[in-house]
Order: sequence, then C-alpha cells, then structure tokens
Amino acid sequence: MKIESGRNIGIMFTLGLCGIGRNEAMSYENHALYNEGSLIFNKVHIINPNDLYFSFEERKNCLIYSGTNNISSLSALIIRSTSYKKELITVLANALNNNGCYILDSIARFGNYSNSKLLSTIDRHKRKVSVNSYFISNENQVDSVLQNINNNNMQFIAKPLEGKQGKGITLINSSKEFRNYAKSFFQDKAGDEILFFQEYVQFEKEYRVLLFNGTSLGIAEKQNESFLKNASQGGKFICSDNIEAENYVLDKCSKVGLIGVDVAQTTEGELYIIEENYAPQWQAFEIATKQNIAKNVISELLIYINN
Repeated sequence: MKIESGRNIGIMFTLGLCGIGRNEAMSYENHALYNEGSLIFNKVHIINPNDLYFSFEERKNCLIYSGTNNISSLSALIIRSTSYKKELITVLANALNNNGCYILDSIARFGNYSNSKLLSTIDRHKRKVSVNSYFISNENQVDSVLQNINNNNMQFIAKPLEGKQGKGITLINSSKEFRNYAKSFFQDKAGDEILFFQEYVQFEKEYRVLLFNGTSLGIAEKQNESFLKNASQGGKFICSDNIEAENYVLDKCSKVGLIGVDVAQTTEGELYIIEENYAPQWQAFEIATKQNIAKNVISELLIYINN
C-alpha cells in the first residue's frame, strides 16, 4: 500500500510526541520518531506535560494547548513515557481520543493512575505467562512471605516500581540477604513504597520482541554475562530466528500499541514473559535486526489515520 503524506495530498496531518520532561534530553528513539514523522506529517509537536492547558466547555470539543500551540486536532499521538506527570498524560490521552485523535496504545492503558508495573504483573499472572512475583507493603510481612515460599536458597530479583532500563534492579541470593534488603528498603522509603520482587530464574536465553499493533517487527537475542540483559546495562542484541518465542509473544501480548516484550526460555524450552514495555528503546534492537523502527511506526500510523 502506497503511503501518502499530508504534505502530498493537501491534508493537515499532525503528530504529537509526549512524555519528555522539561529538562530531559531527547533520546535516540524520540529523535528518530521526530525525524521520520517530519517527513510525512505537516507538523510534529514535542509535548511537555508540564506545559499542557485544557478547556472543557459544554457542547464543544476539548480545547488543548501545549504551551502556545493548539494541539486539539492532533491526528496521532505517541506517548513515550508516563513516569513524568502521569495524571496529566492520562487526561491528555483521553481528551485527544475523544477529539478523534489516533492514540498509539490502548486507551485503556490510561484509565487510571495506578502503577503499571504492579498491574502488568497481575495481568501476566492471569495469563499464566509470568515468573513467581511478590509485593509486600511493610517489613512485618517478610516472615510470612518467606514461610510461604519455603525455600531458604531461593534467589530473588528486587525491582523499583518506577525503574527503567534495568536501573536499580538488585539480585538477592538468600533469605537472609532478602531480610536485610527488605529492612533497609522500608527504612529508606519510610513505609510509603511497595517492595516488588520476583523469583530469579536462570534462563537459558532471553529475547526482545518488538510489537506494533499485534505485528512483530522482529526478534533479537539479548546477551550479557550479567543477570541484567538490558542494552543500557551492557547487554548486546543479536538477530534471532526463534519463531517459537516470537509466536508466543504474538499470542500472549496486547494487539494494540508499540510494545517491547522481554521473553525468556528455560533449558526445558518453557517460555515466560518477563516484562512488557510500552515505551521501548530500540537502538540496539535496530542495529541487530537492521530495521528502521521509527520509519516503520510512522508509516503504519499514517495507514491508521487514513482509514
């Protein structure tokens, strides 16, 4: 199908890129989306949530400004992160959706302000694709959790709820080490945080699959001597032809949005979904698979807008 840009057919197509903080540098992925979008869309708006203004008046579409720019009639919106001003981003996604904007993600993702890492873990458990995971809200629950697990030699991975790119993840090698970690965690957080941890499984291989609206953009194997396989933590990506893992992700994961899915395989061949990232980074993935991810995403966006 030939893609006609707004520039070529005289229609005003506008794109919004949102989720970039006021003092946050443009990432490789955001630069790529901006550059590719500028080739097809008449205007690409970089939206800082802190600059948003909304007007909800009776019998009118919502009026939305980003700084001095009226973005009420955006054709499409890509949300790259919800960790900064998530309430405003939620309002933005729902308001633009009501105005007829195409949102790159299920609008259900922006239905509440609850932490997505907790909710996505519950969702993966429901789908029976997750490793053993635990949440505790205070130090007094440690004994009960360890008693239920009943394995003093089990290793755990503790993950920060707002973490990304593998930052802040800690490998815990024993029940004793876990007790000390939990005690320190709750003292530092003054009881206001939830401790999220998972059983550490030594997988044989780990992969990243990039999905766009239910279609795979490719699969790459993640390699690193460390238990962390993220590219930002020194991991390397190589192109893979593991069709079984790729089909598993296609079958088990959302059919809406741009999603980076980490899937791991045991020596027995069992597959598990480790994480689903709705604002994936892809520079290492792109090099491994020799694809222009931003170009693919922007071209597909225009198809949805034209339809």
